[in-house]
Amino acid sequence: MTVSSVLEVPAALRLSVSLAIWISLSLAADGQSTKPAPPEDTSFLPRWSKGESRVYEQLKGRRVVSKDGTTNQAGSRARLDLKVVDAGPKGYLLRWTISESALDGERSPKQQPEFENLLKAMEGWNVLLDIDESGNFKGVKNWKEIRSKIEAVNESLLKDRTYQSLPPDSQKRFRAQLKARSQSKEQIEELCAREAKAFLAPIGLTFKGGEPIEYQTRLPNPRGGEPFPTRARFEISRIDPTTARAIIVWRQVVNPASLGTGLGETVGRLGKSLGRPPSPSDSNPYKSLSISDQCQYLMDMQGGWVNDMKQVRTIRNQDGSSVEESLRIRRVDHQPNKSGSESPKLKTAPSSKTG
Repeated sequence: MTVSSVLEVPAALRLSVSLAIWISLSLAADGQSTKPAPPEDTSFLPRWSKGESRVYEQLKGRRVVSKDGTTNQAGSRARLDLKVVDAGPKGYLLRWTISESALDGERSPKQQPEFENLLKAMEGWNVLLDIDESGNFKGVKNWKEIRSKIEAVNESLLKDRTYQSLPPDSQKRFRAQLKARSQSKEQIEELCAREAKAFLAPIGLTFKGGEPIEYQTRLPNPRGGEPFPTRARFEISRIDPTTARAIIVWRQVVNPASLGTGLGETVGRLGKSLGRPPSPSDSNPYKSLSISDQCQYLMDMQGGWVNDMKQVRTIRNQDGSSVEESLRIRRVDHQPNKSGSESPKLKTAPSSKTG
């Protein structure tokens, strides 16, 4: 038998072998094609142009529930004008202006004119927000000018009849409190840019592989004193590539009674962070307080703007009383999409974990 006759394969067998190889390669290719591609990074960088402007409506609310179940609710609404004063490789200068404000809800006849006067005094203030090229808030550029305006408002409050009717000790204490709140650049930014920083928070974020962004921060103490350490999380909830719209959810929770969270020892060192010293019989003075924040953003991915945000902070006490503070900033000058709806139909984003 020659070598050639040994290697010679019948035609029918060659066809069967070729078919088997083709089927196996096809299955391998199909297996590779059905394997999900790794999720891409998703960024929400600002792409603003100098002179670009937008109009929003700002709604603020406060709902107080006493331990006996009595509820009191009040709020305010205002027009918010945003304009990109400058844009370049080093970042942006965004002008934030509140106007046309009004009060909503229930207030005592004595409080109503005081709040109205305070709102009117702040109308037309131009707060210049310094933002870097990645969307990070750097500060209030004209904070000294804003401080002068705040001091003028404080002086008008001190001349009000309500203040003049207070006992001398109360007047002194109130005057010291007003002065202490507007001394440093950080304090001025807290007073005039609190809502702006919440509004700008998701702008510039990059979600690596679509994964949530978790970080540690500090929550201002509503009762005074040192802030609470806490953990926060940004997550892409939904995204629609056809309309370049996305929903980002932000959550932040602190429950000082939860010593097992790893925050207990730090919280335990805060001393008088509730504004009063703990009693000797109370080893954990923070157990009566829990605070949670949640915010949802509707993002324009093409321009890097927030179209709508809804934030709620809930503060609960052990006695059943609670305070709920809400903030909504929604765009009111944009046109509806082709379907006639301002809110696009969104699909769940890939690789969006909840754990």
